[in-house]
Amino acid sequence: NKVNFKIINMKALDKIKNNDFDLSENEIIDLLRIDVRNKDFYELIAVSNHLSRKKFGNRGYVFTQIGINAKPCSVNCLFCSMGANHYSLDSRWEKTSDEICDQLSWLQNSYFDDFFLMTTADYPQDKFISIGKAA
Repeated sequence: NKVNFKIINMKALDKIKNNDFDLSENEIIDLLRIDVRNKDFYELIAVSNHLSRKKFGNRGYVFTQIGINAKPCSVNCLFCSMGANHYSLDSRWEKTSDEICDQLSWLQNSYFDDFFLMTTADYPQDKFISIGKAA
């Protein structure tokens, strides 16, 4: 029911804005379900931005990632552009181990705090592990 979702959603946002982070599991799940085209989503981002800047004194943590593949994913996470029901990329692709190692070599000349290899949920684990070992 959209009305109930909206009410729960706003209660959770109001709690966060008032520095009340004691959210129920359902409230957290509802926040994750906010449509990225909805004004509530941008309000959540704004509140999160304000709180994280306040907490960490405007310092950031730099993440970088290399995408191993892009194709419609069966899991359909609403936050992800690669969900099978809402795939938004113009193409499908899969990088080779050599391409990934080349990109990682290039990244080593940059500053970052943490690194991730990213795949769709359907990507074979054995291939992922062999790429991780090669990198």
